[in-house]
Amino acid sequence: MKTALLVTKQLKLAMEINTIGNQNNLFVNNFTDPNDIDAFINNDDVVGIIWDLSVTDLDQSLSALKRLRGKFHNPIIILSTNHDIKIEEKIFHLKIDDYIIAPFQEKDIILRLKTRYDFYAELNQSQQDAGDYKHKRIEKYKDFVVDLKHFQIKYKHHNLNLTPKEFYLLYYLIRHNNQVLSRAQIFNSVWHEDRDSVYISSRIVDMHISHLRDKLNKFSNNTSKIKTIRGFGYIFQ
Repeated sequence: MKTALLVTKQLKLAMEINTIGNQNNLFVNNFTDPNDIDAFINNDDVVGIIWDLSVTDLDQSLSALKRLRGKFHNPIIILSTNHDIKIEEKIFHLKIDDYIIAPFQEKDIILRLKTRYDFYAELNQSQQDAGDYKHKRIEKYKDFVVDLKHFQIKYKHHNLNLTPKEFYLLYYLIRHNNQVLSRAQIFNSVWHEDRDSVYISSRIVDMHISHLRDKLNKFSNNTSKIKTIRGFGYIFQ
């Protein structure tokens, strides 16, 4: 069973997250002292950290999170009782994966953690495979060639000159070709380090899809490879 590390002094919150975690085959190891977590972060079964900002004062939390982010390479999710944009900016500056504001939905917390971990695992596996042998650094799908070493994607031998986020988005679509994907699915997998789930997902995903279509259409006279499924999301074919 995989393990999540929860840092909080709120007993009720800890019990509810533990319950939802168990229902999702996830053991939740609770800590009331933030300093105790360091001994566990390198365990192979640890999939992520859930950090309640109320566990200590803000400066101590920021210092601890900065230290953890430097050596922990799985998702870190923050729980906060206040929506303070200045605090949010400090949190995301540390490359924290998510910032959830009360009232909390424990099921949503676990879902976000597992979704982000799955993305980390897929990306790490791709990078590991790419580093083993040269031929494994290249993935092909129809007219697309994905160069994982150089973060490039070519379509019909043309380099699409993608931004980093466009690369991750198109690579995600290629890996899930012929699957109908909701905007939320795409956002949670590609923008796993960003915030504000509904507002950003609906706008950022659509904007980047539009940019990808423009770049693909330069080299194709066919209809778009990325089709809109009205009322749901997109499918890549």
